[in-house]
Amino acid sequence: MTASDPLTVFFLHAGMPAEVLLFELSVARALAGALPVAILEEETVDMVERDPKLAMLRIEPDAVAPSSRVILWGDRETPGGMRFGEAWRLASSGDNALDLRLDTPRGRHRFPFAISPDLVAVTDRIVSDLPRLLVPLEAPNSRRERMAVRTVEELRKRGWRHILVAAGAPQPELVRALAADEVHEEPTAGELAALLMSSSAVLDASDESSPPTVLGRLARCIGTCVVLHESSPLAHPFSPEVRVSREWAPDAFCDLITSLPAPGEPELPWGMELDAIAEDFGRVLKLG
Repeated sequence: MTASDPLTVFFLHAGMPAEVLLFELSVARALAGALPVAILEEETVDMVERDPKLAMLRIEPDAVAPSSRVILWGDRETPGGMRFGEAWRLASSGDNALDLRLDTPRGRHRFPFAISPDLVAVTDRIVSDLPRLLVPLEAPNSRRERMAVRTVEELRKRGWRHILVAAGAPQPELVRALAADEVHEEPTAGELAALLMSSSAVLDASDESSPPTVLGRLARCIGTCVVLHESSPLAHPFSPEVRVSREWAPDAFCDLITSLPAPGEPELPWGMELDAIAEDFGRVLKLG
């Protein structure tokens, strides 16, 4: 760290997607101590409260120097009455929901969605005697979601006892078809982290023609099992957190799910993927 490095402020506010908050907090946590970074909140974020490393990065508006840069989500305006040297914008990549785009005055950069196992380890884990199967709520009529519904129907025919959890943006048609035991529409960052940590598996029935879900990608980052087809991009490179089906059939997905080990305390992996992404993010901050 040098005296010439400007302070980078991650501005967190209501309306940011939970997965983006988890990404930004993971990156801020990884960069703390290596680069001058801070967190400015419009509303209190529980993930910052419960993590001492993040809480130390919290900054008050009157302590932000005008020469600082701020990272904003989407088309959000800068905090009222505050001046920054530069405003950088983070947004979902237009052609790939699994990528984030960082626009700076000097260029455009892409980063895959990733979160840190260390960050979600501090969340409240939901303890259950039954396996908890998490199904992301995204496009209701896609090939991926149709297979998820057929797989859940087959699980019920087999009488496999589990708790079906649906999470994500509201999708009434998909919610009705799944008939989930729990539905978490637009969970907060803390709630989403707890769901990912508490799940025995995430059913992400993606293949080469149906892209993976963001929740499937995040689950793989923190060691939660992800069930998908062998042609899915998430199956490559190989990861022990991924269970792949060679067939595109509900029976094949069910066989993988029902063979999962009994619920237990997860062993968090070393966050190698997040570390590499944070290093790239930090390099962009240094270069300006």
